[in-house]
Amino acid sequence: MAACATERPATEPEVTTATREAPPAAPKEKPQFVAIITARNSNVVTPDFEGRVKKLYVHNGQPIKAGDPIAELDTRDLIEQAAEAESGESASMAEAGASGASASESLRQAGVQERLSRFGASAPDAAKIERAKYAEAGARAGASAARAKQYRAKREDLKNKIAHATLVAPMDGVISTIKLKEGELARKGGAVARVYDSHDLVVRFAVTKEHRKELKKGMRVEFLMPGLEHPAFATVETISDELEPPISYTMVDAKLDTSKLAPDEVRVASTGHVRLADAGGKR
Repeated sequence: MAACATERPATEPEVTTATREAPPAAPKEKPQFVAIITARNSNVVTPDFEGRVKKLYVHNGQPIKAGDPIAELDTRDLIEQAAEAESGESASMAEAGASGASASESLRQAGVQERLSRFGASAPDAAKIERAKYAEAGARAGASAARAKQYRAKREDLKNKIAHATLVAPMDGVISTIKLKEGELARKGGAVARVYDSHDLVVRFAVTKEHRKELKKGMRVEFLMPGLEHPAFATVETISDELEPPISYTMVDAKLDTSKLAPDEVRVASTGHVRLADAGGKR
C-alpha cells in the first residue's frame, strides 16, 4: 500500500535575503582634490620708491610681453624733492666757490705779510692770522663742496626714480595677483603684481592625510575645471613632506601637459579639481 502512494513533488527552497544573490558593488569613486593652476617661474613687480599708483595698465589674467607697462606711480613728490636738491646743490657750489676765493685771498695775504715781516713792516703774527683765515676758509669750501656732492647724488637718484616711475613686465607671461588699485600707496620693495611664465604651468593641489600614500612622483593625475570639455593630464613632480596645519594636508605640484589644450584654455589662477589617474591615464 505504501508503495502505491503517489510521490509528492519536491518543494523549492524559500528565497530569502541570505540566498538572494547580491548585486555587484559599484566602483569606488576616486577622491578629488581642490587645485589651482600656477607657474614654475614668476617674478614680482616692485617699485624702487614709495608712491601712489597713478594708473594701472593691466588686469589679472592678461597676457603681457617683457617691457610692457604694468603701473605708473605718482612722481609729484619726487619732482619737488629733485628741485630742492638741485637748488641745494647750486647754493652749496656757490658757497664753496666763495669760500675758495676767500681762502685764496688769505693765502695771498699771508705771503705778503711774510715778506713785509722780513723788512719789519708788518706785525710778527700777521702772517699767522692770514694762514688761519686761509685754513678756515678752505674748510668751509670743502664742507660746501661735500654738501653739493650729496645734493647732486640725491638729485640724480631722484631723477632715476622718476625715469622708472612706470613699472614694466620683467618677462613674457601672464599678469596675476595685482595687489593695489589706482590711488593706493605702493611701498618701496612691496609687491604691485606678479608675472607668471605661462609656458610652464603647474597644477598645485592639497591632499588630505588619509590619501597621502596614494601619491607617488611620476604618477599622472587629471585636472578638471568648469568650461574644460575634457580632463587635462599632469605629472606629479613634487610632494611636500610636511603636513600643513591645522587640517593636515600635503601640497603637491604636478606639471601640466598642455600639448592637447587650446591656447589660453587653462591659465594661471584657474581653479578646479584633481582626480587621481593610473599610468594609462584612466581613472
